[in-house]
Amino acid sequence: MGTVPYELRQIIKVTNFNYHDKNFGWIIYPILGVSFTIFANDNDFETLIQIPSFKWDIVFSLFVVSIIGFYLAWLVRHLDKSKDLSWEKNFSKRAIIQFIYGVAAPLTLALGLELVYLNIINVDLNQSSILNLELPLAFLYLFILNLLYYLNYVSVAYRKKLEEKDASKLFEEKVKVSVGAKESLIPIKNIAFLKSEDKVLWLYTFEDKQLHISGTLNDWKLRLPNEYFYRLNRQIIVNRDAIEGLESTETRRLKVFLKNTDDDIYLPKSKVTDFRKWWKS
Repeated sequence: MGTVPYELRQIIKVTNFNYHDKNFGWIIYPILGVSFTIFANDNDFETLIQIPSFKWDIVFSLFVVSIIGFYLAWLVRHLDKSKDLSWEKNFSKRAIIQFIYGVAAPLTLALGLELVYLNIINVDLNQSSILNLELPLAFLYLFILNLLYYLNYVSVAYRKKLEEKDASKLFEEKVKVSVGAKESLIPIKNIAFLKSEDKVLWLYTFEDKQLHISGTLNDWKLRLPNEYFYRLNRQIIVNRDAIEGLESTETRRLKVFLKNTDDDIYLPKSKVTDFRKWWKS
């Protein structure tokens, strides 16, 4: 079967999914809060701004919208962590759960807070537009917000699939290796690691072959896909599938155990954080 890279065993790594709400939420939610106060009212705008409680209506609306915004941001990420609620694997179940907790629950919360607010400002429920305007508009806003999260998920997931497809194609390609006067092609996926030793560069394969090749580690770092290969130190570039284990040391360095070698390989402490990000990506 050969070596299968970690990325190719996953379609989407949802725990690190990149939503855009942190970038646009600060703009969208205030607009929703203000527009809700204006549209969910049966008075025209000129009359509305003359009402003494109008400014407090705006403040209250922004408060509720902010709470719901933070809640929805937490909710989608929490649901994404469950494999049983994946949009790809169980769309119907996820859609139902998303509707219950993403629309119905915050809608109930918003209406409850609205009732408390009306009581505080001494407005009779029968005189408010909570049922004929606010309820339908709040439902519409919540539905649109959840839909935007789903569309965000789909668009990013599609882009990730394309990136992984391109990366997998590159991983399947072959590189030309010059061994003395002879040239041969070796699949990139067969390269376990490259090691520079006494100014001589060696290529080690998963089949436990050792080849003396031309070029430098810097040259090969540019030729190999970064998704799968990492330069551990001045001497070694490794394929992630050649890494058997990691061990932290007392000096905060990282000891790396590789297949087909018993050499002691250490990652400088200055590169540990960057390596772990690459390793988890």
